[in-house]
Formats: sequence, C-alpha cells, structure tokens
Amino acid sequence: MPPPGRPGNLTSETVVEYVASYESYVLTYVAVDEFGPQTPIPPTETDVPGLPAFPDTAMQDRSTTVLTALEDTFVVQESYTRFVEGESRGRYTVNYYVSSEQTIRAEAEGDVSPGPNPAKSGTVLEC
Repeated sequence: MPPPGRPGNLTSETVVEYVASYESYVLTYVAVDEFGPQTPIPPTETDVPGLPAFPDTAMQDRSTTVLTALEDTFVVQESYTRFVEGESRGRYTVNYYVSSEQTIRAEAEGDVSPGPNPAKSGTVLEC
C-alpha cells in the first residue's frame, strides 16, 4: 500500500485531509510491525491472487488543528487515541510540517501542546 500523495494545491482543507490520510496510513504500518504479516484474504473463484490482510486499526477522539498556515507551508497537529485490534495503545499527538517540497512528521505519546517540533524531532516522509 503506497503512502498518500501530498496535495498539489496546498490549502488548510487539503492539508488537513492529507494529514488525516497519512496518519491512518502510519497507524496501519505500526499495527503491521506489532502483529507481523497477516494471513492473506483468499483468492476469489476468478483466480485473482489473495490480498494481504492488515490488522484492524482505529483512531478515536480525533482532533486536528492547523497550527501554522503560510502561503505554501503548514503545520498541522492531530491528536487521537490509537487502537490496534480493538485494544487502546493510548493517546498520541502528531505534528506534520507540510510544504510544496516535503512533509515531516513528529510524534509524541499523550496529549502534548504545542506538540513535537517536526523540524527538530521529525522524520521526512515519502510522498
């Protein structure tokens, strides 16, 4: 599963949507790291190869805030409770720096304000 692509036209709305999508993508792979490869969904009668199954994930009590909005640069914070296979993994605060050139993600456990600084503790993402 490829990561979500960064929007071509950066606005508060498109960046918030992108951050929500990317964080869901990250949570899926956190769950895969924790649980390992899952049994593929069996092929259908049309001989289509089986699809990999991903662990069940959920993001509850989610809030998203645009912390900085410049012409083509945004810092967006997403806080949520992380669930994997129905079990809570606790609260997380994630800040994203999104520009037309790059996306950087920084994560901290708990509700943290203003949250982790993507420039100091973040990871540059593939987009």
